[in-house]
Amino acid sequence: MTIITIDSGFIKLQRKILDWEWYDDIPTKTLFIHILLKANFLDKTWRGVSIKRGEFLTGRKELAKETGLSEQQIKTALNKLKSTQEITIKVTNKFSIIKVENYYSYQDKKNDSNQQTTQPTTNNQTTIKQQSTTTKNEKKEKNEKKVSKFTKPTLKEVEDYNNSRGDLVDSKKFFDYYEAGNWTDQKGNKIKNWKQKLITWEKRSDKPKSDDSFDIVLKEIQLDQFKLK
Repeated sequence: MTIITIDSGFIKLQRKILDWEWYDDIPTKTLFIHILLKANFLDKTWRGVSIKRGEFLTGRKELAKETGLSEQQIKTALNKLKSTQEITIKVTNKFSIIKVENYYSYQDKKNDSNQQTTQPTTNNQTTIKQQSTTTKNEKKEKNEKKVSKFTKPTLKEVEDYNNSRGDLVDSKKFFDYYEAGNWTDQKGNKIKNWKQKLITWEKRSDKPKSDDSFDIVLKEIQLDQFKLK
């Protein structure tokens, strides 16, 4: 979780915002974060107008001035945010009131009373937690890569891949060769990449070229397997 600090407190941004559909839309992302920062934390009244928690009073020109975006960019971004129900807008003849939907998920009311006293500690804890979480995620990804399971191909997959390379080997013989050996190499190790093995077959000068030589290879595999036992 990332914490953005402002003069009167902070808002919370969950890391899952990285997967948000508008995250790579710079104007929309910029405007939405600005809206989160501008929204009222507590209910207020301005010139007789009630502005609730998670809302704020504004206009397109003001938003353009505050964010550096053009008014057209503001209009387009607002429509996008409305279309995905991030915000709703109440329009009057003088101003607009923007409301952040699910505002509680960005700002927890119970934490505001002690923001001033606990913010330094919270920021430090957040930094440590982020580093720890990131490290764990990186380790998890590495472990998942290490234990990636080999899935043996079907004869059809072998034929298709062989055809894409110019049909330089006998697909069925290649498939039967490794199928008989339970998809292990000559040292008894599980094959990691059958496509690479097929490419090796193309380069081998002593690859089986007749049914007799193929039978000899199969017998050699069976003998090697017997020795391993």
